[in-house]
Amino acid sequence: MVEPGSGGQGPSPIEEITPESIEQLFSINFNSVVWGTQAATEAFKALGHGGKIISDASQEGHVGNPGIALYSATKFAVQACLPTRSDPKDGISLPDAPGTQGDS
Repeated sequence: MVEPGSGGQGPSPIEEITPESIEQLFSINFNSVVWGTQAATEAFKALGHGGKIISDASQEGHVGNPGIALYSATKFAVQACLPTRSDPKDGISLPDAPGTQGDS
């Protein structure tokens, strides 16, 4: 099992979002999950077996919240992207695992 979860968050009312803030937060919250998922998939295949790649996208990946528009957008992006993984027959699964910080 691998959990490529990374996260940064800060206040981001929609009217205050800048190109720089989009680049920074997507690099942390979205890109790192994509690169981690790619690395885990490669490793599982090299080992010759399946595995689970769990992305903890948070509840904001399902319902946006006021004041953190950009954070919510990055988590929506994770939820939209990972189910598109190309070959589920190889035994590598990506179960949906939304949660919040502090959940166990």
